[in-house]
Amino acid sequence: MIRKVLITVLLVASASLIAKSQDKDASFKPFNKIVLDLGAVPMSITNTDDMQFYAYSLALGYQFNDRIDIRINVDQFNFSYQNYEFMSERYSAERLIGLSIGSNVTVFRPKKDSFFANSTLGLVGKFGAGISPKYKEQESLFGDLSLRANIGKVPYFGLGVNYQFYGNTYKENHIGLYFTFGLNI
Repeated sequence: MIRKVLITVLLVASASLIAKSQDKDASFKPFNKIVLDLGAVPMSITNTDDMQFYAYSLALGYQFNDRIDIRINVDQFNFSYQNYEFMSERYSAERLIGLSIGSNVTVFRPKKDSFFANSTLGLVGKFGAGISPKYKEQESLFGDLSLRANIGKVPYFGLGVNYQFYGNTYKENHIGLYFTFGLNI
């Protein structure tokens, strides 16, 4: 599965280089359309009282214009939850690797002469599968939508919602609201 993702990433990068090389612009920069996004979810609130999730993400994509890009995302979701067995309480953890495709759309950009000229407000959406590294099988499907504010050119912070659809009947589907921050290069 990871091999397929890497091949797709290389195809996207190759396509961007070919498309850009056909442009007759003299100021050609080979990687100015490639997007790299590194992010983290340090805090979440979920619909189940005894579960929290934290995530780290890496996205690689191609920027079509100054308002939209398509991304391939790799996320590491860490779920911690309370497990009640035999009248005792214990904490358990689960880790999933999420592979998804998504897009970033810039929904607001201030005027060039304003104080926030280099800032933007974007909407990032993802849909993919969560795979268990322990069992090497799909554990869930997920959808993710976040609103992000870029301050200047590089850092961002935002709020989002993540919904995990579990295929196994012993786990609950859950929805989580989260805070995120990261770098969008």
